[in-house]
Amino acid sequence: MEERVQKSRMKERVQKSRMGERVLCLDAGEIDFQFAVELNITNPEITSQQILRAEIVSRTQTDNKTLIQRKLVPREKRHRIVEQLIHLQENQVVFELLGDTQDLPWFYPLVRSYTYTYDNARVTVDVDPLEGYAHTKVFELVVKKIIKIGRGHKNGYQKRVHHDLVHDKIEFQNLYEEIKTRHKHWVEQWPEATDPQKFVFEDIGIATYLILLFKKYPRQKTFDFVDIGCGNGFLTHILTQEGFKGYGLDLAERKIWDMFACDLRKETIQPQIYQADADWIIGNHADELTMWIPIFAQRSQSRFVIIPCCPFLLDGTKFGKTQRGVGRYALYTQHVKSFCQELGFTVKEDTLRIPSTKNKCLLSTDICAVSASDDFRDCSVRLRRSDRELTFERLEKQSLKHAKPSTPPSILEQSEDQPLNTLMPDHTDE
Repeated sequence: MEERVQKSRMKERVQKSRMGERVLCLDAGEIDFQFAVELNITNPEITSQQILRAEIVSRTQTDNKTLIQRKLVPREKRHRIVEQLIHLQENQVVFELLGDTQDLPWFYPLVRSYTYTYDNARVTVDVDPLEGYAHTKVFELVVKKIIKIGRGHKNGYQKRVHHDLVHDKIEFQNLYEEIKTRHKHWVEQWPEATDPQKFVFEDIGIATYLILLFKKYPRQKTFDFVDIGCGNGFLTHILTQEGFKGYGLDLAERKIWDMFACDLRKETIQPQIYQADADWIIGNHADELTMWIPIFAQRSQSRFVIIPCCPFLLDGTKFGKTQRGVGRYALYTQHVKSFCQELGFTVKEDTLRIPSTKNKCLLSTDICAVSASDDFRDCSVRLRRSDRELTFERLEKQSLKHAKPSTPPSILEQSEDQPLNTLMPDHTDE
């Protein structure tokens, strides 16, 4: 009996869908409907993880309507691209399917068209279904997101995180998909205890970002890059396999290094005199050496990229500044950026498209020279921490005090009694 009732209700819902009846109505209150819908049109990936992006083909303005033709590019290439013609008005938007209705991606609602209407503080959804079925749950997720965005904009919310400030979004995504195809097999082969879903795809994203930079500035030195604190070495491996010449340095060797076909070196750096023969110095979660990266770049006449993580200062102590309403990571990132600017660099800040909360990137494409009076002992740049000042001269004296006389000038052996943790850090993500 219960089974018959369920089948009857299912048949009733299908019949209602065939008549094109309304499938959803949600209370919204006061929202900026136009802004939220425009954002959903240009960035549909904010409401569907299966969509990579939207490509706007054309946009035509009439007296009371805007016609927009767009392509929905799926994240997985096995799905077809869906084309839509969008009729946008002040309080209503209609999404009309163009082309063949066969072989639609599984995440696309089985409808010829769907309409969002904002009226009387409510958002409604009407559909013209295919084969009598509409994905009402999909519409509910999208409409709830539209309401949230529209309400926030109405209340004065301003977006704080901005992506794609250095590279074009489409250019980055296309290259990322190519590189991911060549290196995603490491998810299945990852030998370490760390999460491969995070580390593999994070380094693929960082490598994509760096490669776009490298292509803009052809190699002038022996190496394209040096990765300071390379950790597991996967980033160096990807860059090498993609045709760029460079190497990674780290205090400790990893077993996984034997699996990579690239130049990974176990070395301990003496920061006060370190110099690299590379166009780019990379500090990806370089920890204690993070703030030394711009100094290395200045001394080496190189460009640099810093992706901060653990908040260390020049002397190896932790960054302890706090400010109400601002996270420590944001404060530390701005601290590092200000320090780079104090050294004379023009610094760009960007947010990387990687699966990590530590996704801020600081970079400089400048070649910032060191003047004749700017050698290490006489450098006037100071780092303030609490009520004391740490000068480069003091750091040099304390570090060199523990160096062995027979040690080559560019490398120090690790010493258990060394008070300053300014040696090569392990590449870890706290």
